[in-house]
Amino acid sequence: IFAYKGDFFIAVDNERNLVQQLYAVVYTLGGGRTSEKHSHSLHAACIYVIYKTSSRAVRISRLAAGNSVIFPEKRICIFKIMKIFNLDKIMGIMKENNLARFISKGQNIVDINNKIIDIAPKFLREVEVSDSWLELEYSDNRKLNFYEAINLLKGDELPVSSFLERKDGIFDAGTTRKENRNTAENIPKWIPENCIQCNLCSFSCPHAVIRPFLLDKKDDKVNSIPSLMPKDKEFAIGINTTSCTGCGLCAVTCPGKMGKKALEMVPNVKTENNFDHLLKHNVNKVMDDASLSVKNISFKEPTFEYSGACAGCGETPYLTNLSRMFNDNLMVANATGCSSIYSASMPSMAYSIPWANSLFEDNAEFGYGILTGVKIKRDKIKKYMMEYPRNKVFKKWIDNMDNYDVCKEVLKSIDYKKHPYLMEMKDYILPKSIWVVGGDGFAYDIGYGGLDHVLSRNDNINILVLDTEVYSNTGGQASKASSLGAIASFASKGKESYKKDLAKMAMCYPNVYVATTNIGYNREQFLKVLKEASEHNGPSLVIAYSPCIEHGIKTGMEHSQSNAYLATKCGYFITFRYNPEMGKLFLDTKDPDFDKYEEYLMTENRFANLKRVNKENADVILNNQREFAMKRYNYYKKLSEE
Repeated sequence: IFAYKGDFFIAVDNERNLVQQLYAVVYTLGGGRTSEKHSHSLHAACIYVIYKTSSRAVRISRLAAGNSVIFPEKRICIFKIMKIFNLDKIMGIMKENNLARFISKGQNIVDINNKIIDIAPKFLREVEVSDSWLELEYSDNRKLNFYEAINLLKGDELPVSSFLERKDGIFDAGTTRKENRNTAENIPKWIPENCIQCNLCSFSCPHAVIRPFLLDKKDDKVNSIPSLMPKDKEFAIGINTTSCTGCGLCAVTCPGKMGKKALEMVPNVKTENNFDHLLKHNVNKVMDDASLSVKNISFKEPTFEYSGACAGCGETPYLTNLSRMFNDNLMVANATGCSSIYSASMPSMAYSIPWANSLFEDNAEFGYGILTGVKIKRDKIKKYMMEYPRNKVFKKWIDNMDNYDVCKEVLKSIDYKKHPYLMEMKDYILPKSIWVVGGDGFAYDIGYGGLDHVLSRNDNINILVLDTEVYSNTGGQASKASSLGAIASFASKGKESYKKDLAKMAMCYPNVYVATTNIGYNREQFLKVLKEASEHNGPSLVIAYSPCIEHGIKTGMEHSQSNAYLATKCGYFITFRYNPEMGKLFLDTKDPDFDKYEEYLMTENRFANLKRVNKENADVILNNQREFAMKRYNYYKKLSEE
């Protein structure tokens, strides 16, 4: 936790602080001697300290909080080192501060932070800073590429010339595959004899680290079992442990066999990992043409993986499976917010398909602009091909230019030597599935005007709203998607207004496909929604319920999807599909149990704490929310019966 010698002590918050502050100590110990050599030597000597600091900090948080990562309190250790105040008195003051600071998160969080104050001093270890450190030699001859330099916080060493290839703002995709952060304290372990091969773990994983694999035959390097479907293959689960965040959601989701789970969380120790071997030696492509289902689509390699999202994130499974669904013809216009930060914060690019980011207020128009550009490009291809009326391949494309499978055949059949122009336009021969992605801050609030404008058009564009019901990325401020009574920034006594019904408003346009979905409740329904939205001839709006760490789920984010199940089961968030071409609304939430409504609300601190901060009105407010939910359900039920 600290490095100190004599009168010097260092409270470490991150790697850069440690290097800078410890360097200051060594600088002083060395009598003010500094040089480039000493700086490099110090960096080599700090690696051990950084590792020890990180592991010890995590260990304290695990002791105090179980499976939740709560950063330990360091100030009490500073006071212990200084020995100028009564430590018990300081502990009392800090615990009073914890009460004021964290009570809005629940008494459990207060207790965890108090426990950290009690046990943190026991883990204090002196790190001897020897004068010999000044003489250490450090050399690293490995040449870092552009992305590695930035990832190692050495971006200021990059020459201006290294940016010339990227002056248009286009960067390499899929770079998160190379990061291997290895941050998880615990990781899932597959137990083959308990596996029913449902692939729910892969479909639900927030970071796409768990994958099912099919093998042609037994492989000595892989622990596999006979595949249930197709029957002539071997089945294995591969886990990318170095990209796992250790959330535990997969183990909670796993149904197991005969009451025994096929996944269990175990300590992350260095063991042989067969994940890379499975990526290279599998026959998953035999499932490419299989019927659409959770099990089958999980065999497809996602083009969104290993993002920087929170452990247990409720948004990312939607994106992982969106990328599996549309793969190489997917294009994403992403609003600023959580989904843009974890998707592509230089140099960590989780997407390996065309992706671009715009602001809250204009992302829908931004996506519409991308659609317009794609249409212009494809119209140019059509115009070029029409100049060769006898070319059967070209005629096939012109007659089926919106059919992905046919266009894929044409893509492989074109003689690009004879038609170099088509080589330049090759990326646009396949039809594109364009998705505008953003949170409720974009869709319900700041970007609603643009979203409404795009929905009013009649173009084939899809909008996916990752609805966390709060401004997640900026620290949990209330939005128009926040429910009545929800506690958030700017709604410290509970939100006083009801949640905007964005779906109902979109259905006012006769040409818009509208759906609400919740993969915690019904994963197959989500896939059906994606298929129908993509096939709809016109704009589509998909609102996806996304549990967030800002909700304060009492059982932890490993239960984000099981909690989401309860949200729909009790009628809090209902799921349906409105297809204007059929003129029919399909209500997929059947007979919600509103008697479980309060049970659900009390599982999350955003509602449970209302009874503490607004005792007089809490029961009335939450009951009004329940009555509103019942009226909303009855409204959609009536529409579904017409």
